[in-house]
Amino acid sequence: MWVELALLYQQKGDRIAVYTKQWKDVPKPLQQLYAACSVYYHGNDGLIGRVLNRLFNTAGRYKRFAAAANEIKPQLAIISQGANTDGLVWMEYCQQLDIPYITISQAAQENNWPDDATVERLSIAFSHAVGNLFVSRANKDLTERQIGTLLKNSIVVANPFNVPYDGHVQLQKKEQDAYQIACVARFELHAKGQDVLIATIAQEKWKQRNLHINLYGDGVNKQHVQRLINLYGVGDKVRIAGYETPLKIWEQNEALVLPSRYEGLPLALVEAMLCNRMAIVTDVSGNAEVMEDNVNGFIAAAPQIKYLDEALERAWAKRQDWERMGRQAGVDIRKIIPTDPIQTLMGLIEKLTTHSNLPS
Repeated sequence: MWVELALLYQQKGDRIAVYTKQWKDVPKPLQQLYAACSVYYHGNDGLIGRVLNRLFNTAGRYKRFAAAANEIKPQLAIISQGANTDGLVWMEYCQQLDIPYITISQAAQENNWPDDATVERLSIAFSHAVGNLFVSRANKDLTERQIGTLLKNSIVVANPFNVPYDGHVQLQKKEQDAYQIACVARFELHAKGQDVLIATIAQEKWKQRNLHINLYGDGVNKQHVQRLINLYGVGDKVRIAGYETPLKIWEQNEALVLPSRYEGLPLALVEAMLCNRMAIVTDVSGNAEVMEDNVNGFIAAAPQIKYLDEALERAWAKRQDWERMGRQAGVDIRKIIPTDPIQTLMGLIEKLTTHSNLPS
C-alpha cells in the first residue's frame, strides 16, 4: 500500500522521501520506489543489522530521524505499520518535531496487549494523528480497546490487489479430478495457523475424502510446516506448493482456506473473491466483514481444530455449490473493495489534510 501510494504521489509531482530500514536484499516492490525517491535508513536488516540497531539508543535514533526530517522538511508523514502499534516511536518523533502524520495499521491481534504506560503513549499518539487508517473495522475496534480510546479520526481503507478487478478465472479441472483448495499465506504459524489446518485434515475422515490442500507461500516456518505434514502423515493430502501468481492459483484451485489466528483483511481472500472463488476462513479481524456464512463461503468460529473442522464439513456437504458461491463472492467483494484502492486512498488523504490546516 505505502509503496504504491508513494509512487503515485511522486508521479503527481510531489517530492517523496522514504524513511525505512536498510534491507539486505531490497524487495522488488521497493526497488522502483528507491530509484524514484530520496531514501533514508533508520536501521539494518539481518542478524548483524539487528545487533547494530540495539547499539543505537533511543536518543541516537531520534537524532537520525530529526536530521532526516530537517533535510526533508516534510509537510506530512505517513507511518505504515505491519501491525497496529509498531509505529509508536515514529508517531512520537513526529509530535516532537511538529510533523503532521497519518498512520496505517495493517493488522491487529488479540494476544498483543500493551502495558499501562504504553497504552497512555499510544492513546496520545493515535489521537494526535491527522488520520488513522485501518484495513478492517475489526482492527480499528480492537485497537480502540487496546488503547482505551475512541479514535474519531479513523477510516477503513483497502489494500491494492494483484488480480484484474473485473476478470474471471476459469478453473482448469476435469470432472474426475480431486477437489483442490488453496491456502495462500506466508508460513508464519503464530499468525496464519497452517498447523490447525494440517491437524484438521489429519483426521481419518478427511484422509478418505477426495480433497487436496495446496499451501502457497514461503516464510520462517516453512520447514516446520513440512515437519507437521510428515508428523501427521498427510503428505498425500497436503503439499507445499511454493510461490505462484494469484491467477495461476485460481486456475488450479476452486476454493480458499485460511485458518488464520489474526489478520487485517487478507489480500488472499480479496483476490480469491475477485476471482469468483468461495472461501473457508476463521472469524478473525476483517474476514466476516466481506464474507457471509453459508452464502459466499464458510466461517469457522475460531482458529481451533474443532471449529475449522465444522466449517470444512459444511463446505464439503455443499461442494456442488462452490462454483455458485464463488460467483456470489465475486459480486459481494466488488460492493466493498474499490476499483483502484490507491487512488481512493489518495483522495481520502487529501480530504484529511485539507481539513487539518497543513502548511501549504
